[in-house]
Parts: sequence; structure tokens; C-alpha cells
Amino acid sequence: MDLKTLQNMKLEDLLDVDLSKLNEEEMQYVEKRFIKNVNRRIKRLKESGRLSSSKLSTQEKKGMTAYKIPKNRTKTTKGGKTIKINVRNKLMKSANKARETLLKKTSKAKAIDAKAEQYKDTIRKTLGNSQLRITDRQAKRIGRLMAKAEELYGMGAPNKVLSGSPKVLQAIVDIVKARKYIKNDDAEILIKTAITEGYEAAKQLMDKFLSEDEEGFELDEFNTDIFG
Repeated sequence: MDLKTLQNMKLEDLLDVDLSKLNEEEMQYVEKRFIKNVNRRIKRLKESGRLSSSKLSTQEKKGMTAYKIPKNRTKTTKGGKTIKINVRNKLMKSANKARETLLKKTSKAKAIDAKAEQYKDTIRKTLGNSQLRITDRQAKRIGRLMAKAEELYGMGAPNKVLSGSPKVLQAIVDIVKARKYIKNDDAEILIKTAITEGYEAAKQLMDKFLSEDEEGFELDEFNTDIFG
């Protein structure tokens, strides 16, 4: 394979190239092209508001920088020995890292949208409500609250019947779609209530939160021993 062949390849084909067979010049071209495409995707995801849903690492979300080939290709070890820097290997390591990011499905906007729609469909099927309307923003919060519920309260552990019920998901959907925004601290109380006491108890408490909030009620007025 030569440089001209690599330059004429589509990105999808270039991702399948065996990097171990490339020389330094070819490796440098591939590395820069991979990184350019990574940064382009990151920019698009950021501009479209999808970056937070991409599942990319914090470092990946910051974008990537190509390896800068040093003018002096040698370095001195602590023992005073001068060794040669393997520039080709450095470029290969950088190229492989960029390729891993490009191969992640959630680095593409279409894949993120498809995954979001799949998650919404899962919610609808679980609740048996095919007409339920869920925005992307609402789906994100539902996902975060479900994850928080599992993290804090061990879904399915001590209260297997209640926690394993779709009613817990229904409670979370109610929280997210409430006529007024329910703060995360209050949402946690409602979720805990749904798990330990059932959906109806959580629904009644939420209605009380919403109806009395405008009158300046304090959460301490209610029994919060559920955290005990």
C-alpha cells in the first residue's frame, strides 16, 4: 500500500487498514485524517446538543490533537543514555486511539438519535402506552433518574415486588412530565416512595408537592424517614 492509495480511500475503508503495515509517512497521514474526523464529529455533536448523549469519555469530548513529531528524534534517559524516539509507533498509538473513537456508534449523530428513539420505545412498551409523547430532553432525565434509583436504592433488592414493577418507571415519567419542574432531591424522595410504598403513594405525595409548593410549604413538614 502507498500514500496515494490511502489518500483515495473512503474513511470507512481506511478504518479497516492494518496500521502495522504502514511506514511513517503513511502513518502520519492516516493519524491526521482520523483525528480530523474525530474533531469534526465532536464539533457536530456539540453544536447539535448531542454530545452529552454520546457516551464518549470526558477526554474524547475535548477533541484530539495529532502527535507532534519532534525535531530532535532522540531523548536522554535518567541513566544518561541517549535513545531514539520511535516516531512511527507514537503515530500508530495516536491513530489507534482516534480510530477507536470513530468506531464507537455513539460518535455519530444518527446512531445517538436511533438509540434515543429505541429508549423511548422501551419506555412506552414497558408502560403499555404506545401514544406516550417523550421529548429528547425528557428521555435523558428519565434515564438519569432511573440510573439514580438503581444506584441509591438497589432496584429489585429489598423490595422486589414494588421495585421491579413498571410503576416505578411510571412514577419517574410522571416526575419528568409534571406541570412544574421537580428538583432532583424531591424526585429522589418520590422514587424511594414508589419503591417502598408503591406508585399510588408516590403519586399522592407528588400531587401534594405540586399543589403546596406555591404556598411556600417546606419539605420537612412531611415524613422523610424513608431515608432512614
